[in-house]
Amino acid sequence: MIQTDAVQFRRVRDTDLGEIINFVRSADELFLFAPAASYPLSIDALQVIIHQRLHASVLVYQQRVAGFANFYQYEKGESIFLGNLVVHPQLRGKGLGTLLVKHMLADLFKHYDVREARLSVFAGNHAAMNLYTSFGFRMYAKEWRRKPNGEKVLLHHMQLFREQYLAGVKHE
Repeated sequence: MIQTDAVQFRRVRDTDLGEIINFVRSADELFLFAPAASYPLSIDALQVIIHQRLHASVLVYQQRVAGFANFYQYEKGESIFLGNLVVHPQLRGKGLGTLLVKHMLADLFKHYDVREARLSVFAGNHAAMNLYTSFGFRMYAKEWRRKPNGEKVLLHHMQLFREQYLAGVKHE
């Protein structure tokens, strides 16, 4: 299990990008992380993503970058999306994703005037679906998308209301 005293959070730095692009090991993983990006993910492509988004942050575990996430589509007074969440492949399944989501939600509801957090997750990404539902996220819509190879995949749009979060819906 992860030692939480060995975990820190901070904004992403340019020196982190080379590590983050290596978290994505295949075209399928990249599709889950950034559906519009081309494989292999480059530093330049990641910089574009970061500059189009808000609050790009990293989770540092034992002094190495171990996770990444950001926000997008901020609508003041309404909602903001949590996106591009990824954990280092060798550290998945150890609770770092939970810590990263918990931190990002705390920042989201502290720094942004929104009534709900939103995210989108592909149906086949079972670990992510389980993680987000454990925080109280619920599906509010779904749509079909196509992978670069033409395969259809279902995208779930999920939401967590501020009141649920503040009331301590799990992980509090």
